[in-house]
Amino acid sequence: MRKFIEPFVVAPIASQQIEDETTSYFDEAGQLLAEANTHDGQLYLAVFYGTNEQPPITKQELEAIIKQVQHVFELEQLVVESMEQEDGGWAVSLKMQEPKFNVLVPSSGMTITISDTGFVKAVTVSDNDFEILYPDKLISKEEARAILQRQSLLQLGIIPELGWQYGYKQNHDLYGLSADGTPRLWSNEEFMQGVTYEALPEVEELASFEAFLQGGRAEPVRFEQLEHEQYWVIPSDERICLDEDGFMRACRVVKSLVGQHYDSYLIEHVPALERQNHTHKAYRFIYQFEGISFEFQAISITVRSDTNQIMSISYTPMAFDTFLNLQPPTISLEEANQIAQHLVDVELYLENDVENRKKLSFVYLITYPTSPTGGHIQYVEGFTGEIHWVETGW
Repeated sequence: MRKFIEPFVVAPIASQQIEDETTSYFDEAGQLLAEANTHDGQLYLAVFYGTNEQPPITKQELEAIIKQVQHVFELEQLVVESMEQEDGGWAVSLKMQEPKFNVLVPSSGMTITISDTGFVKAVTVSDNDFEILYPDKLISKEEARAILQRQSLLQLGIIPELGWQYGYKQNHDLYGLSADGTPRLWSNEEFMQGVTYEALPEVEELASFEAFLQGGRAEPVRFEQLEHEQYWVIPSDERICLDEDGFMRACRVVKSLVGQHYDSYLIEHVPALERQNHTHKAYRFIYQFEGISFEFQAISITVRSDTNQIMSISYTPMAFDTFLNLQPPTISLEEANQIAQHLVDVELYLENDVENRKKLSFVYLITYPTSPTGGHIQYVEGFTGEIHWVETGW
């Protein structure tokens, strides 16, 4: 372990101390020089303390330091994925590279943090034990792009950023292609099987919204207003049991929030998720308008299973009144999809298996190479065709 540490400390190591899976290294004066953290005997994090009084390093010097770290940690086969300049230094990400198609392996490699004067501050080493599964058939990038361009990349929506007017939003169900060119849809995934949407039951109005949420508990209701969302949280461990069914209580909350639009909401049932929750139940109520589903504005309510008490509410207010006077878009869905299809591309990636993270398979993911933000299309305006891009890189 010490061989990974000594080349980067600011003074000779005089002593070391081991506690659990952390080894601390000290100089003669007892000053902490570095810490090495291990898991099952394998080093995964080394942190170095101190500074070096040097002028800022050049790009060439940075690259030399990276190569030195790779050599010391015996990971010279890694390739640099990114070098991001941050406050006071650099964050460098390196990955293993699959040899046949030169695809970077996710969750592999190492990350190095280096100060602007060339002091190695930290090294994080990933688990580089994995198995790549090669498909019987892998279509070319050109074939994959052609298949993707025949898919519905966009769908009609009502866009909050446009003042709740018609536009064409990203089709979030489509998230790429399998190695053989089969479109990958979230709705086809195992955890989405059996998902249903049902109308809500008739419920009574609430006399007092806050008293209803409190449910006789002493802890006050905490409310938070964010830019577009509202949150209510009742952080109480009191076990005051209520006779009224938890789902019916959640429905009454929805009716209190949306009033006359209550009948346009559906309850989402996801059997795979419902089986996982024992202490609480999470309900998602989704507004529907003329076939358009507002999943990103869903009302989420969590209820304790044993007491039927409301635990939390997440609510995005919607401008329902504007829906009454919506003007139909002048650009058709077909035209909007043609705009997206002209810009879309694919990139070959390796994806971790859900059941066994050490196994990886090839997939084609959707990309937009000319995106000014590096992200996907967020929406296309329904009257001008102007493209708006996701700022987060997705």
